[in-house]
Amino acid sequence: MSGHPVVRGTRVHAETILAYLRGGHTAQEIFEDYSSLPVDGIDAVVRWAEATYGADWKSSPSPAVR
Repeated sequence: MSGHPVVRGTRVHAETILAYLRGGHTAQEIFEDYSSLPVDGIDAVVRWAEATYGADWKSSPSPAVR
């Protein structure tokens, strides 16, 4: 998706899921909005965020997703 990381098997940007998590949304709320996410999709995004932004990924600024 234009070089932006997505959740495998979907067109959902990883940064979109991070924005939800940074906003305090629960996994249940995310799955309600993105029913196409695989069960392990949120965990995969968290692992990617930790590898990309480090342990403080919740407070790291996200680049704008287009």
